Amino acid sequence: MTFLQKKPGWIGVDLGVSSVKIAQLVWREGRLVIGSTAQASRRKSWLTDGKCRQASLLPASSKSELSEAVLIGKKWQGNTAAASLSLAVADVYQAPLPNEGFEDPTRCETFRKAALYPLELRQLDWWPAAANAKNPPHAMVASLPQAWSELVCKELAQQKWNCRAIDLLSWSLARAIGLADSGGQPSQARPGIYAAIDWGCSKATCILYRDGVPILMRSLKDGGFANIVGALKEQLGANELETRELIQSAGAEHSGSAASRVVSKLIARHWRKFESELLRTLDYWESQTRGEKLEQIYLFGGGAGLGDAQQRISGITSVKTTRWSFPQAPQSNNQQPIPSFLLGSAVGLSAMAWEKS
Repeated sequence: MTFLQKKPGWIGVDLGVSSVKIAQLVWREGRLVIGSTAQASRRKSWLTDGKCRQASLLPASSKSELSEAVLIGKKWQGNTAAASLSLAVADVYQAPLPNEGFEDPTRCETFRKAALYPLELRQLDWWPAAANAKNPPHAMVASLPQAWSELVCKELAQQKWNCRAIDLLSWSLARAIGLADSGGQPSQARPGIYAAIDWGCSKATCILYRDGVPILMRSLKDGGFANIVGALKEQLGANELETRELIQSAGAEHSGSAASRVVSKLIARHWRKFESELLRTLDYWESQTRGEKLEQIYLFGGGAGLGDAQQRISGITSVKTTRWSFPQAPQSNNQQPIPSFLLGSAVGLSAMAWEKS
């Protein structure tokens, strides 16, 4: 076994709207698996009314959730970490490919004109992306308020971790998909054209990939998983945990209880909105890719836990749909395993350990 197959992954820290999730990859029998994991739910609203704070640039702390998650996981190896922030904080947009050369992308006039927010006091990255082979490539641009990245690095340092990178959800999920597709081997991009749906608490984000590169992104209107949870909590008078358990069991084949029928009815209403927005997105993508067909859709996030999510999405799109999964090492502290589809971003961040800088 080579050195690269002995070292663990970085500590991947996914700072979401409803929780903080951490995962670290380790080697087992010649392949990578998920080693230590942890999840800490936010006890109070992280973003005002679930909305972003991009305009004010005011960062929100994750210190208490990080401290809790670090203690839960316990056996973290090394101190090198990478983090991602919810897309409720980061801004991702499409721009023409710049003609001029530049050292500082925030000073690129092409990017400045297309930006939703002034690029001063923001950190920015970009990459070329081609929706199809006939049209010239465009630029995918991502920016994050500098104050947010500084706070993330500071709070990870308080856990004695060295934050080497703050990455975008689209790239961390691309690595996670590549890992699963390659049987646990790092630095392997999945070839072809495919999509990921990160069905999170505040947003449902669709990402289109070509050979591992994100080429188009869109958030589904009112698509956050919290809409379903909130509606069920109000209707059933259940607490958060009970509601999530009911949601996960709603797609079971032989579930015939009165509560389950109510859950299914309420979910059906929200499903119709979700499906409509998803189909609009896929239709637009098909127009941009000149009719190229999606090969597969991968599901991540809390919404992926819906019992019949794979079947429903596959049924309306006629595209093979898979709830992303990845092997996990046994947890030494007897904690209940966190479903791997909730850890996709954290796993993709951990895999940055094997990327060439």
